[in-house]
Amino acid sequence: MSAVCYLCHNEAGEITSVIRGDSEHMGEPTGSFIKYTGTEEVSTKWYIKDGVAKEKGEQPSKSHTFNVTSESWELDLSDAKSRAWDRIKLSRQGDEFGTFTWSGNEFQCDQISQARLRGAVLRAQIDTSISVDWMLADNTSKTFNADDFNNIGKALEEHVNACHVKAQGLRTQINGASTQADLDAINW
Repeated sequence: MSAVCYLCHNEAGEITSVIRGDSEHMGEPTGSFIKYTGTEEVSTKWYIKDGVAKEKGEQPSKSHTFNVTSESWELDLSDAKSRAWDRIKLSRQGDEFGTFTWSGNEFQCDQISQARLRGAVLRAQIDTSISVDWMLADNTSKTFNADDFNNIGKALEEHVNACHVKAQGLRTQINGASTQADLDAINW
């Protein structure tokens, strides 16, 4: 028995399947294929150019696509920018919904905590005599009055706004980038 290997490919030269088997029990596939006689382990990470199987090499990033004609990886800049923006948005959300500090006190800033703080600010505007024990991010408790809650609310809104202003600046940098290296250099 002798082994045989066929590489099926599409018109662009991308290998769509690798068929291996015993030559006595396997017929030639239909469609576009070549009979592979090389010794290297071929996979769909290879391509066919002029009837020859060649390895593509490592994909530089998820935004690169292989061009069989030029035999090189090409950057889809639009996709790379979209991925960079997704990365920045994720970092922004981490900061925005993490913690913020007012007067040396660190407050939780997740969506529920933000809603609770905004509720306390509203209550402080209605009842200027309030005094509330508040749980801080480090699980200690501290008492705040109406003036404190108004300032805490202001600090919360400044924190959220600062996160969005920073993200907008980074979005401008992303839009102006022309290479993957430019995009990789843009960090939160």
